[in-house]
Amino acid sequence: MTASISRNAFFYGATESISEIVFPVALTAARWAVLAYDVATSDEARSAYRWSREMTIALGQLVFWSAVWCYAAAAAWAEEHVQASLTTEADHVPDAGNMVEPNHFVSINKMVEAVPATMATPVAVRVIPVGGATVTSAELRRRCQAEGVKWRNAHGKGKHLSKAEMIAALS
Repeated sequence: MTASISRNAFFYGATESISEIVFPVALTAARWAVLAYDVATSDEARSAYRWSREMTIALGQLVFWSAVWCYAAAAAWAEEHVQASLTTEADHVPDAGNMVEPNHFVSINKMVEAVPATMATPVAVRVIPVGGATVTSAELRRRCQAEGVKWRNAHGKGKHLSKAEMIAALS
């Protein structure tokens, strides 16, 4: 009988001690949470939120339009300096062309003048007759096969040349 009484007394004492420690802390935390909620959702808080939102929008607009004004002022300043640095007709030196040395390489090697003309003329031109009708993909594939142009799997497995690519390869 004493064992069961002492065990019950232990559980009773333990629950009393825990309840004296935990419940006041939990109830205090709950009270503070309710007070914080009431303060955060009060009419004064809502008007403060509204005011801060409006001021944030106004500040954002102020920053944006200030940046636009600064950009416009900097662009006008830069344009003014660019225009001021450009030469006018009064600054033009009439004999400036005589100050530049001639290209001695061209006078030494006469072939330099012929190189661009030689590069511009084609060596050979291949003409593919297509007739009046449009060419089908099958016809282009046959011509590519006959000419030795790889059209099948040209861009990987299952990725063949398009009509435009086949025409470019044949020309």
